Amino acid sequence: MNQGKAPRLSPFLFLVSSMSGIAITYGIGRYAYGLFLPTFVEDFSISLSFAGTLSGSATALYATLAVICAFIAKRYRPILFILVGGMLTVFGMLLIATSKHYLVFSAGVILASFGAGIIPPAYFEIIGQLIDEDKQDLLTVCISTSGTFGLAVCALAAHLFATEWRLAWFLFCIVSLAVVLLNTASVPWSNLPQNSTSIRIVPETLSEMLPTGWKTLFAMSSCYGAALSIYYTFSIAYLRFELQRDDITNVFWLLIGLSGILAIFVTSRLVGRIGAIRTICVSYLMLACAFMIIHAWGLASILISGFIFGIFSIVPNSACLIFANRIYSERFSLGWGVVFLTMSLGMTFGVSLAGFAADRFSIQNVFNVVALLLVVLSLGFSLIDKLTGKLND
Repeated sequence: MNQGKAPRLSPFLFLVSSMSGIAITYGIGRYAYGLFLPTFVEDFSISLSFAGTLSGSATALYATLAVICAFIAKRYRPILFILVGGMLTVFGMLLIATSKHYLVFSAGVILASFGAGIIPPAYFEIIGQLIDEDKQDLLTVCISTSGTFGLAVCALAAHLFATEWRLAWFLFCIVSLAVVLLNTASVPWSNLPQNSTSIRIVPETLSEMLPTGWKTLFAMSSCYGAALSIYYTFSIAYLRFELQRDDITNVFWLLIGLSGILAIFVTSRLVGRIGAIRTICVSYLMLACAFMIIHAWGLASILISGFIFGIFSIVPNSACLIFANRIYSERFSLGWGVVFLTMSLGMTFGVSLAGFAADRFSIQNVFNVVALLLVVLSLGFSLIDKLTGKLND
């Protein structure tokens, strides 16, 4: 699988460019929306229901793109996906920065998120085809956690340009464009080496598409996606509107981004010791704690919640991708696509439902319910794992 390495691939440059690519498309293009949500609500006069629906719609659309790209990534040159996805993200950010009407703004939010669905399959095909097997898990963890760097950049920009959010989004455009150019210098322009002269877009058999362990993978990643999108989308609005703590929102977001860097070490340690499935179960419990304690005892609980979420919002994604690499061993991009699709479905329905519930009740009640559900899910998946045995850990 690792024969015929492309001569232009520099492992170090690829690691830097791929982590940067995920940071701008996932950490900024997809999730900076949540950090600036209170400002968007006020400037564009939109409701929390509309905000949740917009986030869910963006997720549904880029998830559709992700599925398409996951199927065709093995057939086309990786650089094509990176260029298209990167430039769509840049253009979406530009629309947000210049929008005067909520419809133009909405189009920008959706376009800015597209890169998160287009670029990653190309990176995972490169890992599967050009990286030695003993380094594949480490690269998977590094790339899947790199969105946290984007979150940290968002928090810093929000702090420096507190009253000029449009300038912050212009700067996001510039940084994203620079990352796209970096990728053009470090990612192979040629087709990746293949084991067969005929590359199938659609798997020939059901067992190739739904191998042993797929049900567990689907369920875990979709539930994780729902919790992830709810916290990212509504946590800043919760601090500002219900807890009246607008003074610490930037510090809170920066803490989430920086603590997420620790997920690289936490994921490697946990997966190596207890396996991917149990790692996800532990992460569910920690996420439940983050949702539950954010309003418990003032500033300390807010910061602790952000710290815990920063780490364990990333760990399940890495663990799911490692699990997917095991069961989709011949087609890493397809494994990524399955994780992304199911996670995005959870995001779409989770954040949309949470938005309506937040308008009807409160964000605090939504967070409490999510915490309870995560505890139940953790116990349920742990029981299933114990009864059925460890799957490909």
